[in-house]
Amino acid sequence: MTQIYVIDPQKSVRNTLKELLEHEGYTVRVAESFEDEGVGKGLADSSLVICGAPESVPREGLDSPWIALSSPCSTSEVIAAFRAGAADFITKPVEIGSLLR
Repeated sequence: MTQIYVIDPQKSVRNTLKELLEHEGYTVRVAESFEDEGVGKGLADSSLVICGAPESVPREGLDSPWIALSSPCSTSEVIAAFRAGAADFITKPVEIGSLLR
C-alpha cells in the first residue's frame, strides 16, 4: 500500500487530506512540520510527500517526490517550489480530483 506523508501547518488541512486520501486507499501520516518528532523515519517510508509549507522542505534527505501545496500565490513562488524540487504545485483549497491526478 502506498504511504503518503502530509506536512502542513494547518491542522484542518492535514486532517482533511488524511481522510480523503485514506478513503482512496492510501496510508497517510501527518505532521505539522518537518521538525516534528518521527518525521524523518516516516519520510523514508513514504512514496509521496505533500507539503503545505514548500519553503520549509529540506534541501537534503528528502528522497521521495513531493508536491507543494499552497494558497494562491505568485508565479515566482511556484517557480521557487519547482526549483527546490517539487514534482507538482497545487493551490489551496485542494480539489481532490486534481490531487489524485
